[in-house]
Amino acid sequence: RDFLILHRGAQEGRIMQLVTSNDRRSLALWNLLGPFGRSVGFAGWWATWPAEPVRGWILSDRMARSRFTEWYEGARNDQLTFPDGLAKELRPLAMDPLRPPMAEIAALADWSPEELAQIQAVQKPIMAHGPGVLKFSYCEQRTYEEMALRMLAKGQPDLAGVYLIAADPISHTFWHYYEPAAFEGVDPLAAKRLGGVIPGIYRHNDDYLGRLLPLVGEDTVVMVVSDHGFEASGRVPRPTAASKFSHTFEPPAASAPSPETVDLGQPGQHDRRGIFIAAGGPIRKGAAVQASVLDVAPTILALLGLPVPEDMQGRVLEEILDPEFLARHPVGKIRSYEEWISRQPVSTVGP
Repeated sequence: RDFLILHRGAQEGRIMQLVTSNDRRSLALWNLLGPFGRSVGFAGWWATWPAEPVRGWILSDRMARSRFTEWYEGARNDQLTFPDGLAKELRPLAMDPLRPPMAEIAALADWSPEELAQIQAVQKPIMAHGPGVLKFSYCEQRTYEEMALRMLAKGQPDLAGVYLIAADPISHTFWHYYEPAAFEGVDPLAAKRLGGVIPGIYRHNDDYLGRLLPLVGEDTVVMVVSDHGFEASGRVPRPTAASKFSHTFEPPAASAPSPETVDLGQPGQHDRRGIFIAAGGPIRKGAAVQASVLDVAPTILALLGLPVPEDMQGRVLEEILDPEFLARHPVGKIRSYEEWISRQPVSTVGP
């Protein structure tokens, strides 16, 4: 299960489309909790548009303008949130990538004036083009960050999730500066200046966690989870004529000249080893664990006191849980939630 699950149909001559919530073939965590009287809140999670009715709120993956809505023309005019009225309320918090927070982006690394100008000039992201994917993914993440903070300030649901997307595309396109020794032909001076882009986005994420934690209860379990890690691919981005990409950059101007070439490539590639950090509530301090991404959902259900279905892959990470908690709340089992909970397709307007 990789990022390619975002889009379907990939033969020459066919139109790529973003996967929607109606394409999912199984229940999501946010579908499971409502029948048990538990509330949820999810921001920016993939395959959440059109937003489904839940006991709580959903800010779908179409609420922000993103690389994927640009590349695959994803509809963004209807059912962006549940409840539906949230879209109008939260829209002022959306960050337009054509008006990015350049001071924040500039703080990520020691950019040259020309590099900052190219980031500013990108009007439509190009696949595997570092400046474009950085700007669009950063603005997308900042959109969901602020919207989630607004929602959590109103009250804490029983389960909340905020998807921080920017580290992935930034790692794909800037890894050669972060680990130049794994590549041939990386300018050492550029690596010295731009090697801080990847650590910079992780510092940003850490700062955001510092803003989020005061909005949740002291007994809340907080998990920081990734579905993969990164490693060097050994392939540096290659220059490509910018003229191939019409309407990509704003008209030439002294402040932001259109480049003659753009560097395209993915020096960073996925590594199966990811991040799992948990703290708070009954989580044992200092416990170490060998976990799979498939173990996250069963562990969340156990923490909520809900049964773990036998048809769900993965296991409850009991070794990180306080034994007294497990004694009071033994892990329950159920054959399948699919037998008891049904979900109807959400009608859509537009493509």
